[in-house]
Amino acid sequence: MTQDSQKFSFDNFFYALHQVETGGRLDKIEGCFGKTKGPFQIHYEYWVDSSVSGNFEKDIFDLDKSKECVSGWLNRHAKSEWSNSMSLSDCEKCARRYNGGPEGDKMLQTEAYWNKFKNHLDRNKKCHDNC
Repeated sequence: MTQDSQKFSFDNFFYALHQVETGGRLDKIEGCFGKTKGPFQIHYEYWVDSSVSGNFEKDIFDLDKSKECVSGWLNRHAKSEWSNSMSLSDCEKCARRYNGGPEGDKMLQTEAYWNKFKNHLDRNKKCHDNC
């Protein structure tokens, strides 16, 4: 089965995202001069747009809360693609939008991000407490 015909789960997606954003680290990571935080390097504005409950400064470092945030955001901005059985093209749209915003899949500058992301996308890899 080729990667193009495989289906990927939320956990497969989160595994790749975690590897790309922080190399799988789980400590209190801050990037972009303190503007991005947590295992998926989330901006405060992204957190708000996801409609996740909680305190950004405290909860963003929790892997499950970060997953909830990303799920909320993608469910809003990639609703037809975001599912627990995504095609490779669904994953591409979600990853590129995650990186570039609601229209990120149309931006040339997110292609390099996608190329890095898909190198970590694997049906046998799942994001759990220690992705």
